Amino acid sequence: MRASTGLLLRLAILLISWIGPASADWTIESFTDRMTGQQFKFATVDAKAPDHDILAQMRVSCMNGRQTVSAEMGAPFTRGEIGAVWRFDEGPQDMEMLKVYGDPSSIPMIGRVGLLEFLGKKRFRFQISSTGRQPLFWEFDISGLAKVLPMIKC
Repeated sequence: MRASTGLLLRLAILLISWIGPASADWTIESFTDRMTGQQFKFATVDAKAPDHDILAQMRVSCMNGRQTVSAEMGAPFTRGEIGAVWRFDEGPQDMEMLKVYGDPSSIPMIGRVGLLEFLGKKRFRFQISSTGRQPLFWEFDISGLAKVLPMIKC
């Protein structure tokens, strides 16, 4: 019988939290939905430095009942497609055209980079380019992600 993806994710988080690297500067924040009174938590880590004076954060939150990762920028982008390139540690780089919709300052990594790919890694580098703008690059220390995931409940 095959184990569910959720169970595998929980087991990986537990294992890596025991043997994983020390935590980076992850911040746990929460807000309360004023309509429902429900409290939501999310974790963020800032990029090591802004690029062209634009700050960025990696955010882990709950969306549609599961933990997800997104890149949050300090400036909105034109809705539509942007080119994205990313790399974990010294691994190979991946690239894809991403659609910017909804909040134009947030790029969900859903379907592109799974949360399991972030676990056990120390560094995530992310570059985006859109029409009429210079490419933007950020580097994140994502070590210790497994230690904050149990605090982000779905």
